[in-house]
Formats: sequence, structure tokens, C-alpha cells
Amino acid sequence: LGFVPDLSQLTTEIAAIANVQAEYKARRECGTNDPAEWYEEYIGKLKTAGIDKVRDELQKQYDEFLESK
Repeated sequence: LGFVPDLSQLTTEIAAIANVQAEYKARRECGTNDPAEWYEEYIGKLKTAGIDKVRDELQKQYDEFLESK
């Protein structure tokens, strides 16, 4: 499609999100714990890591890309 996001302003958030993902990997992929026990904490950590900022910036860039077509 030609869309290539600029992640240069999001490196800190992306690294923090990757750390959260790694922390919860076994729980998410293998079902080692009941999701009811950890899901809200997981989402909270993702939000603290900046997932909303990353999502909003990527959506903004994608919208701008579509407008330029």
C-alpha cells in the first residue's frame, strides 16, 4: 500500500510496550494463568507504557497518508 510509519518519535514507548509484552508473554500465549487474574493489570501497564500515544500517532500518520492519495 505504500504506507510506512515514522516511528522515530515513538522509540521510548515502543520499547516500553515490548517490555510489557515480554513480561506477559507466557500468560498470553500459553494460558499459564486465568486471564481474569492479570488482564486488567496487563492493559494498565500497556497504557502506562504509552500504547495510546503510539496508536494515536500511527492513526494520525495513516490518515494523513490516505488524504495524500
